[in-house]
Amino acid sequence: MALRMTILIFLCSLSLLAQDTFNLQFLNRHASLLAKEQWQIKMGYLRVNDAIDIFNIKEQEIGDLESKYGTIGDMVGFEVESRYGLTEDDTVVLNLQHWSVAYSSAKLKNRHFELFDKHLLYADSSTFFSAITIDSGMIFDSANDLHITNDNLINSMLKKIKPDTNIRIDDGRLIMDDLILSFYDQSGEKIYPHIAITNMSHKALFSRIAMSKLFDTSIVTLYVGARRSLVKAQVEPAPIGENSLLDQKFETVEKVNFDRYETMANLGMVYSLVYDRWCGEISYEFDKFFRGDDLTYMDTNHIIRAVILRRLNHRLSGYMGGVIMMHQFNTDLPYLYNRYTQSQFDKKYGFINLGVILSF
Repeated sequence: MALRMTILIFLCSLSLLAQDTFNLQFLNRHASLLAKEQWQIKMGYLRVNDAIDIFNIKEQEIGDLESKYGTIGDMVGFEVESRYGLTEDDTVVLNLQHWSVAYSSAKLKNRHFELFDKHLLYADSSTFFSAITIDSGMIFDSANDLHITNDNLINSMLKKIKPDTNIRIDDGRLIMDDLILSFYDQSGEKIYPHIAITNMSHKALFSRIAMSKLFDTSIVTLYVGARRSLVKAQVEPAPIGENSLLDQKFETVEKVNFDRYETMANLGMVYSLVYDRWCGEISYEFDKFFRGDDLTYMDTNHIIRAVILRRLNHRLSGYMGGVIMMHQFNTDLPYLYNRYTQSQFDKKYGFINLGVILSF
């Protein structure tokens, strides 16, 4: 009975703090829950391009690649998140995102689904940690097939897949030593052979323990977690155009399969500060990947997230923030990483996010 009363007092203190500023769970890392039957909806817009790259990360990190491989890195995305206080001890979180990322002359379109339960394990404001929670859930990412038509990028991938190859692509022409082949369809239109990355997906189960210390106007949280993933992707040659003979030839070429299991362990810290109707939140996370002997070149990531929230009324809040990743999509889009591309995606990356949160 005494423990139950302590939990209720702790939850009420968070609720009062939320009414004055907003709930402090924006990054979903604190050991704090919504009140029972409380519901929040977050709707956000994610973006990076040259105009809003305020830290010049994109230009510094991948600017030298753009002249060779076309535009790499511009991104636009949308996010919808639902958080619901299922019981006094459980908050359920559903997060949906859609990213469209420029990759050479193509667009990588990723759909993200994440569902987890945040369960209260312990709450006592008189101890060192005011509360401890455990998150348990699943992640599913999938992407449309990606068609690489940039000659420089295709030739680079061919060299990595088969270093002794004498084959290269130049403006759609297939060049082997002195032999130059061009392909045309039945109407006389030129066919451009290209490389397709297909069946890209990421499925994962994860768990995370958060330990929070509540102060008068701030919360400090330490967390540790683990994620076990099934990553799928394959690379195959393909023609752009209609040509049955060329299609048949490409069908005989063995596809390169990059399916694998991998494990990620992470740890991080979050600090949130409340002032009047404002709330600021900043976090740091370190990710370590265990992928296999052939994927050790870039097996870590450092992620910094920050956001400022402003309570507009008791129902509506607005926010603006950003994310900086030291090793780009290493954490979020693991299917991009394989033994041939791991050295290409080791750049810093970041984007802004802004939106609103509704409370019911």
